[in-house]
Amino acid sequence: MISILQGNLHRSRTADDLLTHLVYEKKADLLLLCEQYQDREVSTWFADNTGTAAISVRNGDKVPVDDHGSGAGFFWIRSRWTTFVSVYLTPNEPINDFEVKLEGLEEAIQDMEGGIVIASDFNAEAVEWGMPKSNPRGKRIMEMAARRGLIVLNTGASTFRRPGQRETTPDVSFASENMAGNVVNWRVMEEFTGSDHEYITLQKQRENKALKAYTRRQKRWNVRKLNEEKFANVITSKPETAVKTRGCTETKEDSVNVVEQTMALIEQACDAAMPRKS
Repeated sequence: MISILQGNLHRSRTADDLLTHLVYEKKADLLLLCEQYQDREVSTWFADNTGTAAISVRNGDKVPVDDHGSGAGFFWIRSRWTTFVSVYLTPNEPINDFEVKLEGLEEAIQDMEGGIVIASDFNAEAVEWGMPKSNPRGKRIMEMAARRGLIVLNTGASTFRRPGQRETTPDVSFASENMAGNVVNWRVMEEFTGSDHEYITLQKQRENKALKAYTRRQKRWNVRKLNEEKFANVITSKPETAVKTRGCTETKEDSVNVVEQTMALIEQACDAAMPRKS
């Protein structure tokens, strides 16, 4: 079992000073942080070049680092069969810049093998993680999550509490579909952190054989260049596929055949209607 602490230090020196105590108290093996007060000059500390997302490995036996990388506003490490990602996207930038960074994150994770755990402060709102409504940023995040097979782990508890202001939930945890069942005990800490943000603790169980055998290699197309007419022509050119699948799902094998035939047709239509991304 790997114990994970997710937190936004909000550039607070007090939060930075208290972090060591919280790590000891929670017996954290891995820290997924953002808006850190300062970067640490140790080999087990990783941060993106903007200084807003960081990962600290506290237990190298449980979390050996096999690979790592970064982009604008995020950093990731791969440990055995799991990739851990820390993300921070500032609210003080136009939506177009936000979308560019989000696309960079999606491109980074789309070919990652095994499971994925993401600790993020997207500064966005979505009903999926307990907000009363979704804003444009939140909608784009959930669209990306749907494409990449990511599941929100939040239970609705707020993570940002400041006197005189409404409580919100900018801090969100995600896990890939194949990893969600292995991430347990997600909760918001009630302890004083020195930051305006409440920290999150969660645990990752040991991977099973099915996860180790699973890869996340997915085909991608440039949807912005979609030719809807060509897509529709391919789909309608093979009506027999839809006809053959109707009423033919009496067994598990029948269902599998229906899915395989349908996905093959969709892939063929995508290839005809838009170029693939490299």
